[in-house]
Amino acid sequence: MGERAACKSALVPLVVAAAAAADSPSSAGGAAAVHASKLESVLAQLLKQDWPEGWPSFLSDLIGANLSSSALLRVAQLLGEEVLPHAGAGASRAATASRAAAPG
Repeated sequence: MGERAACKSALVPLVVAAAAAADSPSSAGGAAAVHASKLESVLAQLLKQDWPEGWPSFLSDLIGANLSSSALLRVAQLLGEEVLPHAGAGASRAATASRAAAPG
């Protein structure tokens, strides 16, 4: 198993467990929420490098991970803030380059 695959298979259960702990009524936004936030950020950094080509099943993995609605929303927010603008920048550069190369 490659290093990235090992990171993914280790990280996803940690994110799920941390998100569940952060969402429990007894945690009240303390250390568990901070821990979950840090792990979700690590996940977002990994996604910047691997998604969608290196991890095409990420969205189905995320949905199947039994995360609470609030945890799913936090991860989706990170995707919007961290991962999609990263992918969008590459798409924007490609679109700009193709427009510049087009006869016109």
